[in-house]
Amino acid sequence: FHIGTPLIFLLITLYIFGVTLGLLVTSGLIRFGPSFENIAWASLFFLAPLGCIYYPLEILPENLQFIARGLPLVHIFEEVRNILLNNSVNMYEIIKSILISIVYFIFGVIIFYISYSGAKKNGTLLNMGEWIWIKKLKELKQAQK
Repeated sequence: FHIGTPLIFLLITLYIFGVTLGLLVTSGLIRFGPSFENIAWASLFFLAPLGCIYYPLEILPENLQFIARGLPLVHIFEEVRNILLNNSVNMYEIIKSILISIVYFIFGVIIFYISYSGAKKNGTLLNMGEWIWIKKLKELKQAQK
């Protein structure tokens, strides 16, 4: 239990960051439509090397290390490596990863709300086919009056 409990917190933190990425991708799709799909996939592939999922942070060049430290993935996977290889727990890294994930989550919720409100206001939440049915229903209602 000494090692397992911190790993659970790290997995929850990883889940929160995954939800945040989902919110940001969905926000882009709502705002820009299907053309945003390419950017969404590219951004996820861009995060893999910066997140230091497969290797330690020290392998990255100094300028990329600075950018990577802003991602919770780096702190999560570095601490998982530390726990599994050294059998020690650094609570500072765990708390740092949780805080960074929460900040990104709040940012993701705000961006999603802005995108959803804008799409709702502009009427871009509906597909063109749905617009045709809504238009026909309005015409039927007017014809019945």
